[in-house]
Amino acid sequence: MTSNEPIDYDHMTMTNTKNTYTTTKTAAAATSDMSISGLHKAYRDGSTTPAEVLAEIRRRADAHQQDNIWIHLLTEAEQADYLERLEELSPETAPLWGIPFAIKDNIHLAGIPTTAGCETFTQLPTEHAEVVARLIDAG
Repeated sequence: MTSNEPIDYDHMTMTNTKNTYTTTKTAAAATSDMSISGLHKAYRDGSTTPAEVLAEIRRRADAHQQDNIWIHLLTEAEQADYLERLEELSPETAPLWGIPFAIKDNIHLAGIPTTAGCETFTQLPTEHAEVVARLIDAG
């Protein structure tokens, strides 16, 4: 493998002195290339959908809960409105159609608590931050 080849995280075996971990590709993870171009290609050829990609991201995040990566990972229900909105957009005109993104916990996503990493500062925004609104508008 050269440094320019994408790493196939779904088909690798990692070994340390105590354990061997083997990951297997799920039906929802029709592509291991989560780059923008990789996802666009997978959407065009029908090998995956945005809903399947989000389900795979949730599955991977659940597998690493002990690492405290996410303060708030959107549930399937919380993602539903965004997936429905994709049906109104064209992948041809929305440059980020179906591309998942993460938001730092000090940037507002309407209806989701913003804590800036500290429960004392918790807010429940009613509007998206401008940068989030632009990402959503782009697909």
